[in-house]
Amino acid sequence: DNAVLSNSNVQPFDPEHVTTYEAGAKTELLDRRLRLNGAVFLSRYDDIQLLALNPQTALFETRNAGEAEILGAEAEVLAAPVDGVVLNLGIGWLDAEYKTLRATSTDIQIDDALPVTPEWTFNAGAQYSLDLSGRGELTFRADYSWQDEVSYQVGNDPLEIGPSYGLLNLRATYTTTDERISVSVFGTNVTNEDYLRSAQDSRSDLGTAYATPGAPREWGLELRVKF
Repeated sequence: DNAVLSNSNVQPFDPEHVTTYEAGAKTELLDRRLRLNGAVFLSRYDDIQLLALNPQTALFETRNAGEAEILGAEAEVLAAPVDGVVLNLGIGWLDAEYKTLRATSTDIQIDDALPVTPEWTFNAGAQYSLDLSGRGELTFRADYSWQDEVSYQVGNDPLEIGPSYGLLNLRATYTTTDERISVSVFGTNVTNEDYLRSAQDSRSDLGTAYATPGAPREWGLELRVKF
């Protein structure tokens, strides 16, 4: 209502500044059948902006938590070992931590994990394309992605932690010779993995706790036509 959203309840916040240093390499080998990419980076945040719940208004506010640092590395491999086959693999690592906290950051401890920042991520994929000798092409693809557990909020409350999970997606596509029409059958989260997209424990402030589950196993049919 107007009382909650009045100017007296709107809290200002300072700009967030981040300085990032990155070094990496991108290579192509074996007549471009193998691609290797890698990078390391360091991001330093000053007055990092995070969302925090105000129990007086029941609204989320942007607050400047303090200084934070994220050290990370990532590697990617893309290979085409034989005609029609493409393989990809990727891995990422993050070490995220607060360096200093403002006095107003009462919901955060210096050892808390930064929100929605998994330590490890992983993905892999495989694709096989079959030429139907002038009658089009069949493509089969599988993708798997995994991420480490995360805290969805700033306080690292146990009910706000999302466990690690992995998702497997499958797709089969037929494409006509002129590439004007393609028909796909696909499945997402085919192993029906249980996982969370968000979580919030507001029992002490609002008397509620809730979480948003990720999508269950889904199957679909897709038609694409180019005019």
